[in-house]
Amino acid sequence: MDTARRTMITSSLALARSAADGFTLGVVSNNVVIFPGVIKQLPFDMPGDFPPIAIVGSTPMVIVVNKNVAANRPHRRPDRVRGAGAAP
Repeated sequence: MDTARRTMITSSLALARSAADGFTLGVVSNNVVIFPGVIKQLPFDMPGDFPPIAIVGSTPMVIVVNKNVAANRPHRRPDRVRGAGAAP
């Protein structure tokens, strides 16, 4: 596991274990939403342990696939995007 991912998991775990006293606030990037899809066992419930309270910014996300996959226009073929999770 790479250092950036390990650091994000470690800090998220500390945030999840902190007291629910209203004094602890975490700011995370939107890439944490993919954790359950790419990491088999997380030591916390993402997103259940982290109720959102505000959006302070946004980052564009990009879907990339192998050039041999017939998904060059996913906005025109939503069935391909939906089917990606069923047959990765």
